[in-house]
Amino acid sequence: MSNTIRYDALLTRHLARELAATLRTERLLSVHFDRDRGECRIAFADCALLWSIQRGPNIERPPLPGEGHLLSIPKKAAIERIEAVPDERILRIDFSGGSRANGVRSIVIELLPPEPDLIALDDEGRVLKSLVRAASRPQTRGQPYAPPPTRGRRGSEDAIALDEWLELLRDVAPAERTGIVIRSVAYLSPINADAVLASAATPAEDRELVAAHERYMELLGSPMRPVVIPLGKRLQPYGHALWQTAALPQPSLLAAIAHALEGDATDTSPVARLETALQRERKKRERLLQESERAGEEAVQLRAAADLVLANAGSIKRGAREIELQGFDGEPKRLELDPALSAAENAEVWYTEARKRERAAERVPQLVRETDRVIAGIEDKLKRAMAGEAIEMPARAAPGARKQPTIKVPYRRYRTSGGLEVRVGRSSRDNDELTFKHSSPNDLWMHARAVGGAHVVLRWTDADNQPPAADLREAAVLAAVHSKARHAGTVPIDWTRRKYVRKSRGSPAGQVLVERSKTLFVAPDDALEKRLQWPLESI
Repeated sequence: MSNTIRYDALLTRHLARELAATLRTERLLSVHFDRDRGECRIAFADCALLWSIQRGPNIERPPLPGEGHLLSIPKKAAIERIEAVPDERILRIDFSGGSRANGVRSIVIELLPPEPDLIALDDEGRVLKSLVRAASRPQTRGQPYAPPPTRGRRGSEDAIALDEWLELLRDVAPAERTGIVIRSVAYLSPINADAVLASAATPAEDRELVAAHERYMELLGSPMRPVVIPLGKRLQPYGHALWQTAALPQPSLLAAIAHALEGDATDTSPVARLETALQRERKKRERLLQESERAGEEAVQLRAAADLVLANAGSIKRGAREIELQGFDGEPKRLELDPALSAAENAEVWYTEARKRERAAERVPQLVRETDRVIAGIEDKLKRAMAGEAIEMPARAAPGARKQPTIKVPYRRYRTSGGLEVRVGRSSRDNDELTFKHSSPNDLWMHARAVGGAHVVLRWTDADNQPPAADLREAAVLAAVHSKARHAGTVPIDWTRRKYVRKSRGSPAGQVLVERSKTLFVAPDDALEKRLQWPLESI
């Protein structure tokens, strides 16, 4: 059984906070709107936020390329803020970055039945694209965004006080109190109102209304604890257990949404749980194969467009937004250009995007094999469970249990052809962690000269001798590939013992001082980087 997710203002607020915490350091790469699928894919450097009208949000790692209408984005765009509109089922993502005419500056996500929508806005708040052609409130391209009318309920900024609560409900018939709070009190909804009122829904003295107010204050003030709760025959993801002992804790709100979409509150038997898990993994495998095929096709198209532009670079003037060229097959081809870039620079952007799609497609077979192993394990358990055998299922977390945080090392791991370990920093902050906390004094440290890039550490314990030249050169190639000079023909790589690298007080993350360095000149090699990957690093 598949559910649909019901959103209220509190769930929307919790979801905005989780997304802000998860994506706050991510750099924006692209935004795709696909009306046919009812999906918007916001791709970042390390992940993608896929938002489906039918299934809600999901974060994908690795980020697979999107399809549909590709929107222009600001240069060096990054998330500025993710917020929910107070007491509304509306979530807004704002981006920062350099200026670009008509570029996406905001994504507004309206979780309003019966016509939820996603709308892209420019600098001036004008509509660039909407995911759904809503009949009741259409968003027209080029016109200012028209938000839905506000409900104006009490307590949207600060929770209402006890005296106001008592004044609102004391003289109301108990059977009508649920409707009153839903219409009048911010963040209360059909999902949570009955749980808040509880015994106050029957004739009682003020003490029951006081207890209800205490639950209301706890609901709004307590930290989010993602759960799935049964509501009738459906499962509901939420950020509060609503005082239900049957609430199932989840590691995140996104996980709760995914669980609720596939779950059925009326059947929690091992067979039903295994069938649900099997269906989920099979869908995941199908989606991976579809994305891989699409990524390969898009890479071919991007390379063909880049080749065509380079072949005609002499006739293309900077500032052109669109050109029509005769293709290599003799057919006319219409291409959209970035007017701020030259023909060669536009081509290089497409080559870069093609390489990203090729890398995404190359990673998919490993992900499919891992999914196949999971599917085989579930099928075996399901077969034994249907035969009547007792199956050991993963224990469900007790109410209030918290998932232990995952420890993430600040580096990627590689192994040279000679068997030596190489560690490559993931970010500026991770570079500092790698250099000063995850390396030894005699390790070999290296970095691309005069450009941004990763710190690279070749693990080596011999204080009197240098590592083999081949291993040293392979580590230097990794430093070149993970630098901003990775598209250059030759990159100078400075290297030294790690003990000769130090950090001055107050210097920015990743910035160090180097003594006694030598230099290797190497050519970046993406194929070598893939061959040297640590066996489990890319899974």
